[in-house]
Amino acid sequence: MWYIASRFYSLVCSNFSNNALCFVGVILTIGV
Repeated sequence: MWYIASRFYSLVCSNFSNNALCFVGVILTIGV
């Protein structure tokens, strides 16, 4: 599941330049 989430956030990061938000999103997803 974390792999799919990381791919998802990777796409999000490529579309939005808010790296901090992307990083937090990945951490929260892996945490869950």
